[in-house]
Amino acid sequence: MLEENAVKHIYTSTRTARELAEAYGVSIGTVNQLRAGKSYKRFTSNLVKPELTSHKKLTDADVRAIRRSPLSLSKLAKEYGVSPSMVSRIKNGHRRAEA
Repeated sequence: MLEENAVKHIYTSTRTARELAEAYGVSIGTVNQLRAGKSYKRFTSNLVKPELTSHKKLTDADVRAIRRSPLSLSKLAKEYGVSPSMVSRIKNGHRRAEA
């Protein structure tokens, strides 16, 4: 359970979901759910959400981890904040072949 100050910082931060998840010891999915307004609404209802880029940037390490992972496409997509189709393209080598 995150404290109110942590929730407010995550919601208003422009840092990546991965960075925030590591900083607060939660999953990337938790950060994404919070930012989407699906959790901790009691703390975020009156906050102004910053402009975030619409394109999620995955690191080469993220891409390698996705390729090695036995998790389903949908679970990986939620964890990394991308679509299941993007995970599929990464796993099949159609995206980020150089990673």
